[in-house]
Amino acid sequence: MANFTISPNMGLSVPSVGIDPSPDWANNLNASLSILDGHNHSSGSGVQITPNGLDINIDLAFQNNNATQLRSARFTPQMSPISGAQDLDCIYVSGVDLYYNDGNGNQIRITSGGTVNATSSGISSGTATAGFVAGTLVVDEAANTPGNIQAGSILIGNNVANSKFVTVSAPGSLATNYTITLPTLPSQQSFMTLDQFGNEAAPWTVDGTTIVISSNQLHVPNTIANNYVTNHWQLNGVYSGLSYPLNEVDGFCFFNYNATIIAMWIYNVTPGSGGTTEFDLKVASPGGSFTSILSTVGSIDSTAAANSWTDSNSVVGSQTGVTKPVISNASINAGQAIRWDILTSQTGAPADCGVIIHFVGR
Repeated sequence: MANFTISPNMGLSVPSVGIDPSPDWANNLNASLSILDGHNHSSGSGVQITPNGLDINIDLAFQNNNATQLRSARFTPQMSPISGAQDLDCIYVSGVDLYYNDGNGNQIRITSGGTVNATSSGISSGTATAGFVAGTLVVDEAANTPGNIQAGSILIGNNVANSKFVTVSAPGSLATNYTITLPTLPSQQSFMTLDQFGNEAAPWTVDGTTIVISSNQLHVPNTIANNYVTNHWQLNGVYSGLSYPLNEVDGFCFFNYNATIIAMWIYNVTPGSGGTTEFDLKVASPGGSFTSILSTVGSIDSTAAANSWTDSNSVVGSQTGVTKPVISNASINAGQAIRWDILTSQTGAPADCGVIIHFVGR
C-alpha cells in the first residue's frame, strides 16, 4: 500500500494514516499546506465556487475587464432615477424603463411606454441637424439655415388620420441633373410657363380683358383680330398668257420681327374657261432658297363662281372649285421674307387674283 494518496481537485499528497513514516509524513503534509495556501478555486486549484457560495454585499469590481458570455443583465427597478455621486456612467432601471446616467450626471431615459424614447431625438452631423419641431420635420445645414434633402419620390398627404397621398416623382429617365424653380405668387389667376432653364413663371394674367375664362372656357377677345398686320399681293388684269410657274408675284413681304401667320386668303375675280390657278407662299432667309409654308396650296379652278375667295381658317365655308390653303409653317423669323408664287393658271381669260396674309408678332 502506498504511503500517501493524491487528492483529485488540487493534487495534494495526503499521507496514509499509520503507514506513511516520519519524516515522509511531515514532508507530504508541508507540501500540501503550501498548495492550499496558494489555491484560488480555478481549474486544478480547488473546487469552483457556485453562486450559492457567494454573498456579494458591496460593489463588485471587474478591474477594468469585460463581463462576457452573459445571457442577459437583470436590474432591480429603482423607485426613481438615481443621482448619487457613484451613479455616473451607469445603466439602470427606474420604474419599468431603462435609463443611462452620463458622466455629467444627466439622467437619459432610453425607453418610455414600451418603446424607444425618441420623441425629441434628432439627427446631427457637424452643424447640420434634423428633427421634429411642433410636428414639422426641420432640416438645417447650420443654425437657422435650411438644408437640402435628397430623396426619391415624395408622398404628400393631409394632416389627418388615414390620409390619402399625392406622390411627387422625377421623370422616369433623367439624362442630367436640372433644377425647377417655382415662381413668386401672382397677384391674381395666371398661366404658368416653364423655360429651358427650369424657371417657372406666371406672366399671363387672366385679367378678363385680354384673356378671359367664361363658362369654364378660355378665350381671347378680339384683341389679336383687331391688331394683326396685313400684306396684300395682287395680279391685275388677264393673267393666262404668262409663263408658269410664275415666281415672286408683286414683290417680297419682309419681316423685321418674329411673327406668326394667323390667316391666308386667296381670291380670283373673273374665272377662265378651264384649268386651275394655284396659289403658293414661300419663305427664305437672305441668300437662301425659298420653301413653301403650305402643306396644301390654295387653288381656284374655272368652275368656281366669279368673285370667289377662301381662307386658311374656317371663316369661309366650302365652295365649288375652291381648295383652302393649309399652312404648315406659320412661324416666320425676323429678317426673313415671303413671296407669292402662282404655280399653274386657268386658261381662257381669268383676271384679277391675289393673296392676303394676316400676321402678329411673337
